[in-house]
Amino acid sequence: MFEVMPGEDAMFRLTAAVLLGMAVAAWAAPAGASPARVFNIAHRGARSLAPENTLPAFRIAIARCGADMIELDVHLSKDGVPVVIHDDTLERTTDVARVFPQRAPWRVADFTAAELMRLDAGSWFVEQDPFGQIRAGQVSADDLALFCSGRVRLPTLKTALALIKELGCRVNIELKNFPAYYPGLAEKVVAEVRQSGIADRVLFSSFDHEILAELRRLAPEIPRAALVEDPVFPLKEYLVDLLGVVAYNPSRDVLGCDSIAWHREGRLREDVVRRAREAGLEVFVWTVNDPDQLAALVKVGVSGIFTDFPQRLRDLLHSPGAGR
Repeated sequence: MFEVMPGEDAMFRLTAAVLLGMAVAAWAAPAGASPARVFNIAHRGARSLAPENTLPAFRIAIARCGADMIELDVHLSKDGVPVVIHDDTLERTTDVARVFPQRAPWRVADFTAAELMRLDAGSWFVEQDPFGQIRAGQVSADDLALFCSGRVRLPTLKTALALIKELGCRVNIELKNFPAYYPGLAEKVVAEVRQSGIADRVLFSSFDHEILAELRRLAPEIPRAALVEDPVFPLKEYLVDLLGVVAYNPSRDVLGCDSIAWHREGRLREDVVRRAREAGLEVFVWTVNDPDQLAALVKVGVSGIFTDFPQRLRDLLHSPGAGR
């Protein structure tokens, strides 16, 4: 499936290794935190409190919820602009059906960036209250007014990176290349990241491991993480030697969050973390919201946790004895 850098000479390999080593060292712990701290990763921003993958969700995650890192998803518009949205279609998180009623199924790739910027990406959150936090009184009246105002838009990657720079945090950029396929996605995302001036705060990730190999060729100095839904073996030979990633991003199921052992004994797959560590990999687990599971994952020594409730993980990490 993959080839190990055809045509690469020894000098390129050495340079890439040095650059990546420097980048990995910079990712050893959250900025300003002790090395024992776990990364609090806001999944699509603080999406329990704000419309996912929008600038307000990112700002709230850092300013109010104590997140160390924003996770966001990138697709390409029809005219090749990287835009921040999770789904490859627009209906779930925008008013595209009202603005463009004749253009179903409303694929991101069928709209120009200018057309995408016309869409309201905030009102749906207030209408649906997907995490029940509005009903629980956790979303302020000012925030609700903003979300309903029609001023919350889908951000371009360029706009999102400008905010990340302002906030001073890190960002995990997930490149979405399935089910839609975007020729040139990796090149365009790398170009935006380099132009942003914050490449040292970026971690690339994808379920498409071929695009990780492409990112290795295009930007060997920017760390990469392999997203997986199922266990991967052998870890070192595949993820480290072949793909050159620095992090293993398994689903919560890989760590046993819904296993019989968890439900009967509150026990997770500590061996998964141990094997990843032995392979030299960081372990960032997705997506965990249950307070007991968050605490258990911190205890088994994961590097970071993707959560829709960064405010919960913040409270846990700041509680007495919360370190690894």
